[in-house]
Amino acid sequence: MFDQCIWPESLRLQAVNRLVQGLDRPVSAAVAPVNNEQISIVHYAEAVGIEALPIKTNYRDLPQTLAGFCPGIIQVHHQDQAGYLLVAQRKGRQLKLLMPDGNSHWCDQTAVVEFIYQDRGYAADPTNVQVLDELGLRGNRLQKARALLLHQQFAQQPIEAMWFLRAPCAADLKTAIGRERLGRFATGFMLAHIAGRIALLGGVSLLGYAIAQSLWTPSIVLSWLLAMLSYWAFNALGQMCQVHLDVRLGLIIKRQLQASALRLSPEAQATKGPAKLLGQAMEADGLQHNALPGAFAALNAIIDIAIGLTIAIVIQQWALVLFIIIFLMANSVLTVKFARAYREWTKQRKQLSQLTIEHIQGNRTRLMQSSPQRRHKIEEHLLQAYWSTSLQFGQWALRLQTLVPGLWLISASGILCIAIFLSLLSMMQLVALLGAILLVWQAWHVFADSAQQLVRTWSAWQDVQDLLQPEKNTAVQAHALSDIPASNSSSVLNVNQISFGYSNTQPTLHNLSLHLQQGQQYLLQGESGSGKSTLLALLAGQASPQQGWLLCNDRDLPSMGYRHWRKTICWVPQYHDNYMFSATLLFNLLLGRSWPPTQQDVDDAEMACEKLGLTPLLKKMPAGILQSVGEMGWQLSQGERSRVFLARALLQNPDFLLLDESLGALDSATSLQILGNLKNEPSATLLCMHP
Repeated sequence: MFDQCIWPESLRLQAVNRLVQGLDRPVSAAVAPVNNEQISIVHYAEAVGIEALPIKTNYRDLPQTLAGFCPGIIQVHHQDQAGYLLVAQRKGRQLKLLMPDGNSHWCDQTAVVEFIYQDRGYAADPTNVQVLDELGLRGNRLQKARALLLHQQFAQQPIEAMWFLRAPCAADLKTAIGRERLGRFATGFMLAHIAGRIALLGGVSLLGYAIAQSLWTPSIVLSWLLAMLSYWAFNALGQMCQVHLDVRLGLIIKRQLQASALRLSPEAQATKGPAKLLGQAMEADGLQHNALPGAFAALNAIIDIAIGLTIAIVIQQWALVLFIIIFLMANSVLTVKFARAYREWTKQRKQLSQLTIEHIQGNRTRLMQSSPQRRHKIEEHLLQAYWSTSLQFGQWALRLQTLVPGLWLISASGILCIAIFLSLLSMMQLVALLGAILLVWQAWHVFADSAQQLVRTWSAWQDVQDLLQPEKNTAVQAHALSDIPASNSSSVLNVNQISFGYSNTQPTLHNLSLHLQQGQQYLLQGESGSGKSTLLALLAGQASPQQGWLLCNDRDLPSMGYRHWRKTICWVPQYHDNYMFSATLLFNLLLGRSWPPTQQDVDDAEMACEKLGLTPLLKKMPAGILQSVGEMGWQLSQGERSRVFLARALLQNPDFLLLDESLGALDSATSLQILGNLKNEPSATLLCMHP
């Protein structure tokens, strides 16, 4: 059965394309399938615009892994040759496997699991099988016993060579929303709300007619009950659509925020600073909580106002029609005034928050160097401005909340009283007029609440749109996988006449060429501001040259892919640009590897610490390498943290190691010892330091 589902090694890139089509992602002609054995699935997936995430599981957890694996690729061995299974979809316990001939086959997940077990060579011990046969087990009991023995024997055995494919996070929020197809839920909500309002008005009209005519026939009562049940059903359907939209949009915003933050260049991060980035994250949270509720409430209010306007036109109450239009205009003016006041209030609030974070970070500096008489003048000035804008914001919010609904009730009641006293309308028309007045009155209250939520959404969008949108001028032009210019040398890194500069100033680097050989050690010296760190950032893929070529192992960054590029070239930034997480020392050392670690990972980490002179530190810690080092490396000196950063890089086993003043915090003896150990590493090393 599985023989026809296996894709041979020669068709592995076509297999990726087949799954890409299921993700609604077009395959670029520039990266058409090529039978190049040097191109891995991960790199080719990056080139066609998707993500192929390597999955590492074990024998015990394989069924749970396959439960969320679609779409994915599983490497198997068939007739002593490598092949691949393509899992496209999942329905219940059925998996859809794609065949090389263009067809597909549905099979049970258990069969796929058993096939993978057999392919990996996980067979029961013959002695155990013989024992089971002697016990006389048959049927399901025998299968369960064999499965239990296999789980006990191979539970922790790793299963690798699996890739989960997914579309990457969209470049902008609009594309992400379009990809999730949220329009159907919005349409469903709107239609359900309109149908519910029609059912409610029909039920109210029937009730008013029955009361006026003293007519309570079974047909009228049944019709009223059906109208109320329809209103309840449509309302429940609308709420269900709203919940789906709210959850999906919240997930999109969170995903976009995280992906956009990770796409930020180091220059953008330094420009914004932690206080502004934290403020943007908080505003994005407000965007999520206010966008959909405000939009749905506004849509409800608009539909109710439209229904009330339609009723007024049908019964020819033109005064009521005119009032609705006038109050709509008044609501719009009040909303604009409220938006301006809220925007100014938000500006003052953000300034206070950013100043508070900045002062917390620099509290020691302020205490030591700032004059006590001037220490709080800025805070007092901002607090006074915040108090003033808060009063204005509160006043406009109160007017928006109470002015229009109150005046509407007074004006519309006057129209109703005139119609009653002058007997201008029939009883049914009076009931319809009263229903329209109350419906629109409720709509003004809902509109006021929704207007405030939408203003908060608009304000939050103004603050976070640069974070949720792609950065400009940072994309690197991709090249065909088969058209990468070849290099005549065997160097790891080839730099050919690259230039780079910030803004419109003179280029920091101009027509720079380097040819760095693998296994060698290089020293880069220069004055402050000469472009040393800029060059290392370009080599590490943190920035793109404005002109020229940069090749790693004869391939440029787009063809190799960011993941493989940064695995091949490891950059250890300066001390203030590196980070230690609030976790164990082992976690910080193995940040570039998988987690949880294997015993081999732990042994490698301890060996790296020994090479860099961190063994005394491990002996001093109560928990050794499992000791928690705290946020920003608390409990470690600057020199110890510098060596942890260097050990973290060595544990990634890169081909090229870039050290940006990594030995500046160490004494000369320790520095010489580390340099001596680096000579024994297979990777090339470029050390950047001051003269």
